[in-house]
Amino acid sequence: MIQIDDTGSGSLIGGTGIGVYDSSTNRYAFEVIPIKYYQNMKYYQNKAYQEQAIKIIQKILINWQISHKNSEVHICSSYVFDKVRQWLTKHKYSWKNTTIVDPLQGLVEQSFVDYLKSLGLSEFYLKHTRYAFGFHRLLQWVYADRETREKLCKTCWKSFQQWGYLEYSINNIIVENECICLKCGEIIKQGSKGQVISYQGKNYTSLFIHSNCK
Repeated sequence: MIQIDDTGSGSLIGGTGIGVYDSSTNRYAFEVIPIKYYQNMKYYQNKAYQEQAIKIIQKILINWQISHKNSEVHICSSYVFDKVRQWLTKHKYSWKNTTIVDPLQGLVEQSFVDYLKSLGLSEFYLKHTRYAFGFHRLLQWVYADRETREKLCKTCWKSFQQWGYLEYSINNIIVENECICLKCGEIIKQGSKGQVISYQGKNYTSLFIHSNCK
């Protein structure tokens, strides 16, 4: 049986991850729909990311020599796979929508975390921040280095269009309590020099970085 799942479609940062698992051999593959499909308005409005999902699934099935004659496909009900389901039907695969559980669920979620770490999100931030993948939580990480990190965002989202281009201020401070630098991911020690970045979004938000962070 072949299982297909997605992850990261609701994450402001990065593209969308797709994981495929073959339960008969324990083979696992993971690829990411590139972020450009969420940054180019023509691509985004035409849902070109759904076409990319087909290409990823097709490539994996071909590499594994999986045909419609020797497999059953279980696929999550995500909208990302709307065209994949059409493709599976067209090519005579036996498939059904289902809730994906472990081992694939755990594998694909960890793969997406590793992918975000490769983009610069710190492991400490991912492990210890409540609702680490929430939109406004990730937006704070973006504002810590907005010029650079905007390139990693799903900028075609209406929420990013609304909240991603706010005016913000940067002020030098002495840090009163130990906290995480959202630019480098390291600890800012109590009593050390730092900077506070503030902006008025859904709520008034302040985040902290090292004063000399590059």
